[in-house]
Order: sequence, then structure tokens, then C-alpha cells
Amino acid sequence: MTTSAGQRTELVEFFRVVTAPDDSGEERGGVPGSLGKEFAAVIWGSGRELRVAAAEEASQAATFVCLSTARTRGITVGDTLTYQGKSWDIASIVLRKRTEIEFNATRSG
Repeated sequence: MTTSAGQRTELVEFFRVVTAPDDSGEERGGVPGSLGKEFAAVIWGSGRELRVAAAEEASQAATFVCLSTARTRGITVGDTLTYQGKSWDIASIVLRKRTEIEFNATRSG
């Protein structure tokens, strides 16, 4: 299944945490650096999954489908994205038909 441009209406921003060694050589910091913004189609979990997550006060899951570009192909598991002011952790990435890429992400409670 591919999405049309009209379905990719939600603006998301991708981030990677950048660390730097301190004077003792240990990694410190953790400043998120923007990797850029993209439009995405957002696919939410099924109603049952949403009810279970709410009951368990667990994380919420969604899939963000973007065009496959050099920038989006450079995003890795462990990076984050923001959507509607909330931070999402990217858990998996799937390349779809060379034109789209999907990011499966979770958001805490």
C-alpha cells in the first residue's frame, strides 16, 4: 500500500541526540539535534490496541509514512520525532516500494 501526497498532511520533525565527551572522556550531554521536517501520513493502532494501552497506561504506537529521500533514509532506530508537540521514539523502520519509508514509533503515557 502506498500513500498519496494528499494523505501525507501531518508535519513531523526528526531528531538525533548528539553527545560530546566531557573532560574525563565520558559521553555527556544529550542535546537533540534536528534532522529536518517532513510531511507524513499517520496511522494509529487499532481501537483494541489503543484501549489496552490506555488501560495499562502504556505507550501509544503509531506509524508515520513519509517519502523516501536521502534525509529520511538517514534516520535510524533510536532517533526520535516530534508530532503535535509530543516526542516519539522510533522503534523500527521499513522501506516501502522505494518511494516511501515508514517509521514505527511509540510515545509514553
